[in-house]
Amino acid sequence: MSINFNNSGYNQQNLHPFASHLVKTSALTTASTTDAILLENRPSIMATFISLYTLIFFFGICGNALVVLVVCRNKAMQTVTNVFITNLALSDILMCCLAVPFTPISAYGSTWHLGRVLCHLVPMSLGISVYVSTLTSLAIAVDRYFVIVHPFRSRMRLGVCILLIIVIWIVGISISLPLAIYMRFDHEKCEEHWPQYTSRRFFNFSSLILQYLIPFSVISFSYYKVWVALARRSLPGRTRIREEVEICRKKRTNRMLIAMVVIFAICWLPLNIVHMITEFYRSQLSHYKVLFLSTHVIAMSSTIYNPFLYSWLNDNFRKEFQKIVPCLFKVCCCLNRRQPSNLPTQLTNVGDGDFYDRPSTYQIPAESTIGTCTQNPSQMKQSTSNGKLNGLPIKKLNNQETSFTVPADETSGSLIPLHQQPQTTLTTTTNKN
Repeated sequence: MSINFNNSGYNQQNLHPFASHLVKTSALTTASTTDAILLENRPSIMATFISLYTLIFFFGICGNALVVLVVCRNKAMQTVTNVFITNLALSDILMCCLAVPFTPISAYGSTWHLGRVLCHLVPMSLGISVYVSTLTSLAIAVDRYFVIVHPFRSRMRLGVCILLIIVIWIVGISISLPLAIYMRFDHEKCEEHWPQYTSRRFFNFSSLILQYLIPFSVISFSYYKVWVALARRSLPGRTRIREEVEICRKKRTNRMLIAMVVIFAICWLPLNIVHMITEFYRSQLSHYKVLFLSTHVIAMSSTIYNPFLYSWLNDNFRKEFQKIVPCLFKVCCCLNRRQPSNLPTQLTNVGDGDFYDRPSTYQIPAESTIGTCTQNPSQMKQSTSNGKLNGLPIKKLNNQETSFTVPADETSGSLIPLHQQPQTTLTTTTNKN
């Protein structure tokens, strides 16, 4: 299939999900030529697409660049999940730098002025950015699946995570390599030339399966299992406050999981449908340029949603964003979930700090009590001065701090083991006998 920038027209069968946005499109048939020009070349239509691409470029670059900056400048943020998110941000930046500006320029341009080298590299780079972004989203979903559904398995190490990211880039380059091999530069035309029509069709269907169907299926399955696991998770000795906290947390988590699946489907499904329809009904399509640009804008908007879903809704990321750009704090505060006044004012997630990571440790309100022990230091010392807490013996050390764990609700006569959640770790000073 070819990518033709000649104003005289183009071969409609020369289309590809990643390279077809470089096509200078006229009418698909002689009968629809006039109507296509009237619609596609209207100043209002052109201005709309250019404005949308400009917004995507600006917000996509800024949002993803902040994510990369936060993780790179803070070593504590360099966890497995955050490294995956950083790789996703890098691929989205690459997509913004290539797909977003080249698409409207190529669609409304008449010739290819970027030379022979870029004629081969640009389509390939576009394919790489799309595959890396999709496969990284898949890797994040699978990682979350093992963290939540199988919490007692050992976590992925950072070295394994980096190795997996390298594999993702190699796979993206390998799959996109034909886009560079079968490009042909001829004067002012950049064309994609396949040896056989069946080869092009096979490549298009393979792209649909590898870039959309498989990732969407795995992501949906993984987040469904996470949702089920969170719904079934129970905490011993719940009080009303802790019950409300847990319900609030699960609702927020479930909304995020659903949003991730729905946004992935909405962003990439229309563009893939357009390409599949083109494969079989190429002679019956009219206004292809408007149809393609509309679905392509939707797909490229994922570069804005990804940093918002994976980073901006994370407490740790928001704190770092506030340090970098203080004015963002007012906007980010609106994203915090609203809690009843009698609920704890802070939730501290463990693990990688993800909003749906392993069971959380809750901070108790300042005035709440734990059995006969309160968070007031003087009362706490008094209640533990005899070496007991609610009649339970506490190991005495010579005026040293003693850490022990008690239930977050009323104590039931025995200390809760450390592996049970939620827990509240208290540090007191016992008197020397």
